Amino acid sequence: MRAALAEYGLVLDLALVQHGDFQREGGLRAAEALLAQPRPPTAIFAFSDELAFGCLIALRQRRLRIPDDCSLVGFNDLPMAAYVDPPLTTVRVPMRAMELVLAQRAGQSLPAWERVEAELIERESVADVAGG
Repeated sequence: MRAALAEYGLVLDLALVQHGDFQREGGLRAAEALLAQPRPPTAIFAFSDELAFGCLIALRQRRLRIPDDCSLVGFNDLPMAAYVDPPLTTVRVPMRAMELVLAQRAGQSLPAWERVEAELIERESVADVAGG
């Protein structure tokens, strides 16, 4: 992650990294911590759609408009992501990616290298900053 940021001349700000438990409540707490900062973020990327649902609650509790005040992106493309308001932009990964993660956690032998394609599912929770 640091290398990707550095490629664009950015430095990782650890104050903008919050940890959750992959559940809605964890997303709510993480977003509350982010939004309580002196300069709250204008975009949040949650490492799961469930976390993003919790972030959505925190944003609404502060009466922030999604995506006008803060963009929100999840990860997983859970079926519910298309039905929340606004519909959640998310990253869809193939099942093979999860199989590899679970195999690694179980200590199984893995291929030295395997490419797994992810797909950005653009919905309505992200502002158009390009003006297009």
